[in-house]
Amino acid sequence: MELRHLRYFVAAAEEGHFGRAALRVHIAQPALSIQIQALERELGGKLFARTGRGVALTEAGRLFLDEARSVLDQAERALAQGQRAMRGELGRLAVGYSGSAAYSGLLRQVVRPFRQRYPAVELSLQELDPVSQIEALMTRRIQVGFLTTLALDLPEAIEVRPLASWPLQVVLAEDHPLAALPAVPVDRLAGEVFISYADSGRQQGAAVLSEFVGFKPRSVLQATNMMMVLAMVGAGQGVGMLPALLRASVPGAGVVFKSIAGRDYLMDSSLAYWRDEQDAVVRAFVEGAEQRVADAQNSPST
Repeated sequence: MELRHLRYFVAAAEEGHFGRAALRVHIAQPALSIQIQALERELGGKLFARTGRGVALTEAGRLFLDEARSVLDQAERALAQGQRAMRGELGRLAVGYSGSAAYSGLLRQVVRPFRQRYPAVELSLQELDPVSQIEALMTRRIQVGFLTTLALDLPEAIEVRPLASWPLQVVLAEDHPLAALPAVPVDRLAGEVFISYADSGRQQGAAVLSEFVGFKPRSVLQATNMMMVLAMVGAGQGVGMLPALLRASVPGAGVVFKSIAGRDYLMDSSLAYWRDEQDAVVRAFVEGAEQRVADAQNSPST
């Protein structure tokens, strides 16, 4: 039994005439009659009885009609759902993000319109440091990540699209001896304890610091998010390196942001996902992110 058999049967039942049913489903009347007979043989009995003007349902045909309509309706719903899924309108999407994407407004700028356009997509967000995001991408625990690529070892399988960047600066406690300088000479940081943003046990933060200042810090403490870096710096536990965009988020934190003399380093926020990603939801999210960022950059107000 095929769906077309059910469609022919329903058309004949509703029209009460094989000729009109054949016109409705766009086949020749003899072909429709043959298909109805094949369906009756499979079911083991008659679905129609002849009348003077056409055909009428038998009792078995009447009962079968309700089920046939239900099957066809379900098939239509399945088709519609499948088409929506292929367009990226349905499904699940797990997104990882690091602090700069959240505090800069980039995450909101991308996620909010996506939710509005695709309200049926089940979207989850999780804050992760960049190394953890790569691991989560490789194991498919997330499908998209907002991360920085600074000192990051990127697998060949992962595609990265830059979205934005901000100056990276040193963060000092307000009463730190270097806080009064307009810019901090890099050699004055050699003896400092640095605080990096990374999950416990990660070394990426130390690698970023080494690349930026040009030497290996003598000691690195780790914080699990950017706000913790600020709190630890304000408490006098060390110095940090964070994007300058966070300056607007720290009133009362007891810290200052300073450029490093002779150094001009940018911290990127990029979109990472599988290079061969075929999932329509992921593709829709990536395309939407790139379009929103492009629109924002081309806006007269920017």
